[in-house]
Amino acid sequence: MSLKLLFDQNISYKLVNTVNEICPQSSHVRLENLTNENDKLSREFALTNEFSIVTYDIDFYEMSLVHGFPPKVIWL
Repeated sequence: MSLKLLFDQNISYKLVNTVNEICPQSSHVRLENLTNENDKLSREFALTNEFSIVTYDIDFYEMSLVHGFPPKVIWL
């Protein structure tokens, strides 16, 4: 099973191409039509589709404290 990363809107969608070789199923909220959605919906999408969330935003970390994980959160 490979690592699937879902990049949050505060990270460039172009990064998906950069990590494609080591994480081939990664995506970005922009590519999944989640750009204008709230973080809770992005979290649910990540959970349902087995993504780990990569973000600069503290909100996903705080949600993981309340709801636990998965999805895993990589907070940069």
